[in-house]
This record gives sequence, structure tokens and C-alpha cells, in this order.
Amino acid sequence: MAIGSTGARTAFGLEFRIVACMTCGAPLDAGPGRGGCAYCGSVQDVAGADRAVPRYRQAPDEVQRLAMLASQLAGPQVPPAPPADISRLFLGVEILPWKTGEALEVWKATYRALEQGSAVDSAERLMVLTLALVDRFGRDGELLRQRALLESAIAVLSLPRHRQGILCALSRCACRSGETQAAEAWLSLCDPSPVDLFMDSAFRAARAYLDTACGRFDSVLHVLGTSWGQVPIAAWYAPACAALAANALERTGRTDRAVDALDRFGAGASGYGRLLAGKFMDDHREWKMCAGSRGAAEARQKARGVRLAGQSAGSPVVLNLIASFLGGAGIIAAALLLLVGLGPGWALYALGMAYFVAAPMHVIGIGDLRQMLRARRLRASGRAAAALVLHVQSTNKSTMGVLRVMYRLLVVPAAGSPFEAFCVIHADGALRARLAPGSVAVVRHDPGGRRNVYIEVD
Repeated sequence: MAIGSTGARTAFGLEFRIVACMTCGAPLDAGPGRGGCAYCGSVQDVAGADRAVPRYRQAPDEVQRLAMLASQLAGPQVPPAPPADISRLFLGVEILPWKTGEALEVWKATYRALEQGSAVDSAERLMVLTLALVDRFGRDGELLRQRALLESAIAVLSLPRHRQGILCALSRCACRSGETQAAEAWLSLCDPSPVDLFMDSAFRAARAYLDTACGRFDSVLHVLGTSWGQVPIAAWYAPACAALAANALERTGRTDRAVDALDRFGAGASGYGRLLAGKFMDDHREWKMCAGSRGAAEARQKARGVRLAGQSAGSPVVLNLIASFLGGAGIIAAALLLLVGLGPGWALYALGMAYFVAAPMHVIGIGDLRQMLRARRLRASGRAAAALVLHVQSTNKSTMGVLRVMYRLLVVPAAGSPFEAFCVIHADGALRARLAPGSVAVVRHDPGGRRNVYIEVD
């Protein structure tokens, strides 16, 4: 029976099951036995599945559990890359818009492989694809397709880590559709005290999301802490959790601490992590999240970014000062040579040698100065967008020992069509490693000339 003929039923109620048709991907009402798709007419066996996350152990003391979770944090808060075999479909944690159809086909193939007993790496691939496709369908308002993919995934995913991620996504989707009772019910199937950081963060994010929707801001702070970093959060969920925590602080009258929370997250996150946090707040405009704190926190980060933007343009001030010093020294040397009577030939020689060294330095310094001013302007006022690093090429030029590198980028703006752009910056070894081909960068682009871009290095 197709969804839509049920009338009074909601999209996320636990009393029934909706799965994805393995032929066309449409949502399929999974009654007992065999289900028929109302869209393509195919019939498939729909087996029942236990939805709850298994709990095999006694939960440790909470202090000990938090210490175990904190030990799993690794490095800066950079959202993880998808598995290598499906990375072509993604920009960061999001599926490229024009790859949605291909991603759905890969999802179905992975589902069938798991049905037939495939290895664990297929399970990780299915979870990542499911969460990304659900996010894509959510932006299009396709609630039933969200439910269908998530519930189908539960039927073949056995690891607690994967099941927890899917159930928490079901809770968030139900909450987003206004079904808070269903959201609570899905959350009750999760393990609230896991020792795996991803599982714990998934639960905290879903719990805080539901409490925010219901206006229970003290409960949000109980789950996420009253200062950013008090509770360990996996990078996958950090952007949303930072926004939820700061919003709860602001709603409980602690706007200064909300600014500090967003600022601490921003200082420790990648540019892409900050972009995701901003998108999360923008996607929930009706909640008016961080209305009094977001601007102040972004201003602090912008100030840091503008300073680093100047550094990424080399050292134009130093170069121009050295060039000016050499030029002045040449004039003084020429004057002294004339005074001691060595004649104009020696004076012209001294002047020429000084300017032979100073002029190229001055030319480079002027170029770097223009690059610095452009980088600072774009970092301060350009529009932020995610970009895929397509190609990296050294220019074989350096300033003060820092190499100039040219990047070819595929920029995917929030609105409008993707476009390719080039950006030349001074990049040390650490920055070059961070911006390797295939990595995700955040760029600032000029709306009036979209190919005029600058890569955020903060």
C-alpha cells in the first residue's frame, strides 16, 4: 500500500514501517509480507527488523565514560571525509547536487550487498550515504523518502555505531517535521550512555535538537555543557552542537558566553566546519538561533582571518621597506663617492647596483601588496562557499621563504551554479598538506565577479 492512502498517519510514527523501493527508490509502505510500489509496480519482500540499538554491557561511571569519550577526540574539529570509494559523490559531508541520482544507485547496490552478508566497510558506506541522502531530501522537503532510506538502513545495519547514527537521524527528521512525540520515541531506542564518541555525539545532537524545538534550553545545556569543549563532541556533529549550545546559552540570558562558545568552536574548527555551523543556523531560521551572538562571534573570527589573509599574501610591507632602504642606500653611497672625489662613474655604478637589487624586490613587493589588499577585502566581505581542490601547482616563486602556490577550485555556492576558479596564495608546508587535491576548502568570492576568489586559511 502506498503512503498517501493512509490519510491520518504521520510520516515518522513508529507504529508502521516505510522502506525504500529497491527498484526506483520511492517510499514503500512495509506491511506484513510483500510490498508493492505504487510508483514502479515492483514487488519486494519486506522483512521486519529490530530497530533498537543493542546494549550488551553495564554503562561505566559517568566521569570515567566522559574520559573515555574525550580520549577519542583527534586533532582539530574537521568533519570527516567520506570513504574513498564514494568520495567522488561528495563535497565534504554533503552529496554534490548533480550526483544525487548516482548516490542513490550506489546506496541501493550497497544495501543489496549488505543484505547478502557483505563486509563491514559496506556498512560504513551505507550509513554515510544514508545520512547524506537524507540531508539532501530534507532540503527538498521529501519527508517520506527520508523515512524510507533511514528505516531501510536499519534493517541491514547491525553495528551499534551505525544503528545509533540512523536512529538519531530519524529522531531529528521527525522533530523537523513537527512530530515531537515520534522524535522522542525514536530517541528512546538509542543507547544514551555509549562509550563510542560517534554514538554519544549522535545522541547528544538529537537530544539537544529535540529539546531546542520544545524550548527546553536548560536541558540542552545539560546535554552539551555550559561552555564549548566541556563535553567531547565528534567532528561530524560538532557544527550543529556548537550552534545548539550557543543558542541555548543565549536563550537563558548568557549572551556573552554564547559568543565565547561560538568563538571557541570557530577558532578550533576548520573553515568548512564553520561553514556547516552557519548553514545549520540558516536552515533553521524559524528558530532565530544565536540572533544576538552569531554576529559578534563571526566578527572575532573575521578579524583573525583578515590578519592571516595578509600573511598568505607574503610579506609585502617588509619587501617594500627593504627595497626602499636599498634604494636610499644607493643614493647615499653615490653622494659620498662624489664628495670624496672618485667621480661620477663610481657614483653611477653604486647607484645602479643598489637599484639592480632594489627594483625587482619593489616590483614583487607591490604585487604582493595588491594581493594582500585583495585577500583582506575578500576575507572581510566576500561570500563564503565550499570548494573542491581540483589541482595544485607550484609557481616556483617564493617570498621570504614561503612558496607561492596556484590552486584550481570547483566552487559550489549556496545559490547559483558551480564554477571553476583559480587562487594564488603563499602556502607553507602545513597549509599545502591541508589543501591537497581532493580536499575541501572554504573560499570567499566576490558576488560581482565570482571567479575572483580567496581561500580561507584561518
